Amino acid sequence: MPTANGVPVLGASDFARLVGELDAAGALMRRAPKVKVPGDDPSSNGRSDFTSRDDIAQQVAAEYAARQTAEEAEREHRTGQKRVKVIPVTFDLYAPAGLGAVVAFAIDHEGGWLNEHYNFRTDWIWSDDRLEEFTAEPAIYMCSDYIWSHQQCLVASSKVKGLSPDSITIHGGPDAPIYEADAIAYFEANPHVDVLVRGEGEHTAAEILTALIPVIGTPEPDLSVLNHIAGITYRHGDQVIRTEDRERSMDFDAMPSAVLTGLFDMYGEIPLSGVTLETNRGCPYSCTFCYWGAATNSRIRKFTMDRILAEIDWCSEKKIDLLGLADANFGIFERDVEIAQHVADNHRATGFPASFGVSYAKNTTKYLSRIISILSDAGILSTGVLSLQTMDEATLKTVRRSNIKTEKYDAIAEEMRKSNLPLMVELMMGLPGQTPQALANDLQECINRSVPARINLTTLLVNSPMNAPDYMAENEIVTAEPLRPGHNSVLVSTSTFTREEYDYMLALRLSFMAYENFGMLRHAARFLSHETGRREMDIYRSINELTTRYPNRWPALTALDRFSTALMAPPYSWSLVMGDLGRMAVEELGVADDSALRTVLEVQASLLPAFGRSFPLTLALDHDIVAWSNEVTDARAHDPSGAWAERVPRLNTFGPAELVVDDPMSINDWAVGIHPELNSLGVNWELDSALARAGVTPDRDEDMEQLMEFATAAVTSRPEQRSDQNPVPVSIGRRD
Repeated sequence: MPTANGVPVLGASDFARLVGELDAAGALMRRAPKVKVPGDDPSSNGRSDFTSRDDIAQQVAAEYAARQTAEEAEREHRTGQKRVKVIPVTFDLYAPAGLGAVVAFAIDHEGGWLNEHYNFRTDWIWSDDRLEEFTAEPAIYMCSDYIWSHQQCLVASSKVKGLSPDSITIHGGPDAPIYEADAIAYFEANPHVDVLVRGEGEHTAAEILTALIPVIGTPEPDLSVLNHIAGITYRHGDQVIRTEDRERSMDFDAMPSAVLTGLFDMYGEIPLSGVTLETNRGCPYSCTFCYWGAATNSRIRKFTMDRILAEIDWCSEKKIDLLGLADANFGIFERDVEIAQHVADNHRATGFPASFGVSYAKNTTKYLSRIISILSDAGILSTGVLSLQTMDEATLKTVRRSNIKTEKYDAIAEEMRKSNLPLMVELMMGLPGQTPQALANDLQECINRSVPARINLTTLLVNSPMNAPDYMAENEIVTAEPLRPGHNSVLVSTSTFTREEYDYMLALRLSFMAYENFGMLRHAARFLSHETGRREMDIYRSINELTTRYPNRWPALTALDRFSTALMAPPYSWSLVMGDLGRMAVEELGVADDSALRTVLEVQASLLPAFGRSFPLTLALDHDIVAWSNEVTDARAHDPSGAWAERVPRLNTFGPAELVVDDPMSINDWAVGIHPELNSLGVNWELDSALARAGVTPDRDEDMEQLMEFATAAVTSRPEQRSDQNPVPVSIGRRD
């Protein structure tokens, strides 16, 4: 069967036939069509007949563009001076943090004198509808390239140069190549790109704009005027000129805020809008898979608290739903507790921001418990994410992350578990130095600590230390496709795993997603582990091996193992799956066919969504599985090595009990058939009971589409880097 990102997929004809059969059986749920917003509806802001948030965003941007064009025409008429347009190229519906910082600095640079020469456009959301107007005369276009936006930026700059050859296109951002050989190849492949910016862009962009004043608007502008500017690579005739590297900026007080200067005000008129803020810049770690530390080096530089708190207030005043921080290590400073408190207080007072996303500190938990408690108490914490990436010592050494002590996370994980707060560990699959066994061990460590895992596929980033030629050669790195702008080049082979072993790791990833994160076999696996002494990951591998060898002996379990994440539904029925699992446990794993086994299988089936179920459901059980499960979890938390099993009584020694299963979040109505990658955002699939693990479920109709956008991005490793797009999940409700 073909796969996409390791997930088995059906062909078009098979999918059509499957949908037809499900429809004929009445097993499909139809979503109501989107309703247009009438023009007289107060929530429409005077706009009519928009079918989506995208439409509203485009209209808002068009209105701001028309207003700015009119104001510029009036200014030109009044002063007789024509200014050159500086046009930021951005496509997302969230405020572009990087470009915003660059434009705000340029506008304010040295008293604002650049405004005498340049008309800084701030309609932000690119539209080809304005392309003819923009290219009527030479202008300067600034593109901030990220994996998800780079191709769009290249298409835009190509269109610009086709219509206006004397315009100048400047590309920067984390996906714009900094290595010399990559930059030369980039210029050869993209003749419409004029300048590449390396590293931080504020000072560089202002200096570029200053130098271009004499040449912009002239035929074939001479870019040699840029030869004194540090931190750039540019095209000059047939040559590619690389200047010296630029030192990082240390004077953050001189950097105006795009938020507080009004540059992002239009986002207050866009529903479910998002803004990314910086409270500091820098990362003390130099992990080879990441560009964050490489881009900003080690020293962390702070913005002032007055600025930060004022920016948070602006987000609340403008009713910004999604607030994310671009900090590499939120919670590393004591003042981060105050920042979290301010966000929580604003949320309580105004309802905004509705969601708050951060990357937590990687090597300290000193302030994290207070931060998580503050955000959770305010109802603004969706899922806490701890970015471990791997716990394997050899892999950590290879990716130069060994200075981050993974045991520091155990305390915070235990505290969140006791408070029943949702927590997720972030792991990476396919790192140099990793082996299939190392990945299996990482996944088992998550099981031992009772936390789900987001398992990202390792992607080669153009500017990461991993892409350095000597590192590539040393670790024999092979990607699924050549590294190129705007594409995820996933590592599929290194010196420590073959392509065949990579496919095996994909199978481990899918098993963990289905059986652990979505809970399809989680409780049953705990029981089988306790009874047999085998690790859960070994049990999952046994299920895969046995159903592959003897598929007809356990047909329902075989179907689950093959298609669980492709269907996200019970194959036939959960009862048939559990029946097969029970027979396999007895026949192959040596488990007694007794009331304890029957209890756990009945409970496991009852906790999973399926069409036609009704709630609440009360189970009369022979054994108190809740009490047993609590003892197992507590024992493992204090000793995840395996010795815990000897201290916990077997399930068959516990007396009878009742278990109530309910569905207050209507999981049964929407969960069947959802995309499996939603697990990466902590979306919960398990019905409510005393056994349920803390998780998140969408609490607004529009959440699912946004969640899917974020989950799609999360399939591949999303490096810890300062982003022009808001990295936070949508507002989602916590189920205790």
